[in-house]
Amino acid sequence: DAEEYEFGRTFDVVMIYNALPHFPAPARLIERLAAVVKKGGRLSVAHGASRDAINAHHEGAAQHVSNGLMEADDLAALFEPWFDVDVTVSAGEMYRVAGARR
Repeated sequence: DAEEYEFGRTFDVVMIYNALPHFPAPARLIERLAAVVKKGGRLSVAHGASRDAINAHHEGAAQHVSNGLMEADDLAALFEPWFDVDVTVSAGEMYRVAGARR
């Protein structure tokens, strides 16, 4: 569990791909990951489908193991204390929020 795991090192890049709705506390996750991203490193959260498609999927079979996918601007706000967000996309078939660690 990335919210609890002690990585014991830092990283240039951390990517969460097609997984954010499965973390019960996104704010806590972002805070924990900020601690392991090197200064100047990047954190990226992305999905290979639109927010609407992800949420529709999670209302069905995955509803017991996931939450809905928040608005990209809301996720960018969670990044703000630690990252300079330079990518916020929620359109068509893509969802991505990314930034560089201050």
